[in-house]
Amino acid sequence: MDAKTTPQGVTIARDSTSEINGALDTGKYDDITLKQVSLEIQSGIIFSFLQKTLGNSFDLSILDMVEQRDLLAECHDLLGVNARKKFLVTQRGLCLLVAFLLEGIQRIRREAMAPYTNPPD
Repeated sequence: MDAKTTPQGVTIARDSTSEINGALDTGKYDDITLKQVSLEIQSGIIFSFLQKTLGNSFDLSILDMVEQRDLLAECHDLLGVNARKKFLVTQRGLCLLVAFLLEGIQRIRREAMAPYTNPPD
């Protein structure tokens, strides 16, 4: 059975999303496009791209490999979504990534909590 992101991992993932949001707020990364983020997700290297591009603004070490894998899978699943319609994102790649990560975190959390909220009959 594959390991899954735990509720604690969801909190850690949320913290890493806050780091990306903080980097976005600096204005230094406005040139990262929607297409570039989509390609990095599709290639499976979004987290190493972030670490390389954002430098000290993003600490990849707080996400373990399971959390990275699960969040990447969620982001990959969202690539076909109309970002303008669902997330109101039209210009900045990091905005798209934050939206994808937050949606992915919600999905992972729902899945982790399902056994507790939907007891068997």
